[in-house]
Formats: sequence, C-alpha cells, structure tokens
Amino acid sequence: MTDDALDFDGFLEPEQDLNDAADVIGRVQDILLRGETVEYVAVQKRLVHNPVPDALVVTDKRLILYRPQLLGRIKFEDHSWEELHSPGLEEGLVSSTFRVRTVEDELISLGHLPRVPARRVHALAREYEERTRGARRLPSVLALDAAPPAPVRVMSRKGVKDSPAMSRLRALKRMMDEGLISPREFEERRTEILDDI
Repeated sequence: MTDDALDFDGFLEPEQDLNDAADVIGRVQDILLRGETVEYVAVQKRLVHNPVPDALVVTDKRLILYRPQLLGRIKFEDHSWEELHSPGLEEGLVSSTFRVRTVEDELISLGHLPRVPARRVHALAREYEERTRGARRLPSVLALDAAPPAPVRVMSRKGVKDSPAMSRLRALKRMMDEGLISPREFEERRTEILDDI
C-alpha cells in the first residue's frame, strides 16, 4: 500500500515523523481483523536517532504495541480493550510514557513518546475503558435480576434465618463497591427491592 492510499488525517501530529508513521501503519494493516480500523498511531521519538522506533497503534478493537527487532523482524503485541484498564500518562521534560494494565495485572508501558500523541493515546484508552466497563457491567446487572438470591443470614431471637431481600441488597452493594454499577443505579435498584418487601 502506498503512502498516497493511506489517510493520515486525524492521527498524525506535527511532532511525529510521517515516514515512521507510514511504515508502522503499512505493516499493521496486514494484521488487522476484518472491519477493524486504525484510529491513532503514536511513534517513539528519542533524542538519539532511532532508525526503528517502537509505536502504539490504537484501533477500534485493540491496542497494538509495534516493536521492531533485529534483522527487520517486528514483534506485534496486541491486547483487546476488554482486557485493559487503568491507563496512565507520565509526562517528562522532553517526552511522555503511556502505561496501561491488563486484567492479569501486567503492566504495559511505552516511553519516549511525544507529548501530544501520548496524550491522545491516553484519551482514547480512557474512552475505550469507559465503553468496555459498561459492557462488562451489563451481564452482572442482568445476572442480579435473573439469578435467585443467595441466602443471607439475619439474626433473630430464635437464631439465624435467610432473607432473600437482604441477599439481593448485599449483592447490589458489592456490585457498586466493585464499580459494576453506579451509585445512582444502586439507589434505583435498592428502592425497587425495598418496595417489594
């Protein structure tokens, strides 16, 4: 694919080299899934000349780390947005470092990024984190309505007895504490449960 066929508008900043970005995009296009699109590319820029810089490629489905190796080899490391969380950005005097964690708590990091591209990758990662958090939350919320409540022990004079309403309330509170539902959703569902008693 030639540089003329690629549309660089929207994901190239003045701080990035057009040739480096074109090379990264050209190689990444070969591993894209059907219907997957590149949304942004951030290429390393070191003070010392780096003929084969690393890069971050943001697509609508995943984050791809592009890491050139010796003898022209390239290591592609990709992670779907569903398995990533807690994106972070550290800005230094000259460059920035983007960090994100996997659900297995593995740290993924790439430094020596120009500031504006690093900020853009960080913003996109935060957007995808919000989208996937909602997608992860939906099955849990549906499960709360569909699953029979687990028994909860309630103390009485005669001993311990089970209360389905208390079980649902505790499960609901746990979901809010884990960030699966918002406090507003918690209050709405709590009111529904209490109205049923």
